[in-house]
Amino acid sequence: MPAAFGAVTSGLIFGIWKGFLIASVATILGAIIAFKLSRSVLRTTIKSFLEKHEFLSLLENMTVTQGWKMVCILRISPILPFALTSYVLGFTELSILDYFLGTLASLPALLGYVIIGHLTKNGFDTSVNGWVFYIKLLITALAIGGIIFLISKINRIFFLYVKKKE
Repeated sequence: MPAAFGAVTSGLIFGIWKGFLIASVATILGAIIAFKLSRSVLRTTIKSFLEKHEFLSLLENMTVTQGWKMVCILRISPILPFALTSYVLGFTELSILDYFLGTLASLPALLGYVIIGHLTKNGFDTSVNGWVFYIKLLITALAIGGIIFLISKINRIFFLYVKKKE
């Protein structure tokens, strides 16, 4: 189940703070389980997937050198699905600490989804929820900055890949 769906549902049922706590724990646990599965049971499947997609192997190399910073960028970027990223990152040499720290970057967006669920239930009354605007603005600014950074890194990797093929 996508994290966004679970977060919206948590906000709808439990409210903002309880919903965020539940969605955060579920997201982090799910990410760590996927990471560990790809390092053990699914290792051969993930390896064959990476071998078929050489571009992902290049991203894997960059993740190893950048550590938690690259995981952070991948988590706030909507380019790669959260679950797929968890499995691919599990195949890398990335430490579990770097993986965990980088995965924490997904929490602000998760809070946004929980708030959307809460507001869906309680209406979009800005007089009561005016602070929501500022949280969404902050999340949007962080996401845009992360996407710009990631796209510049991906472009650099892509051009190196093209030059290598020539």
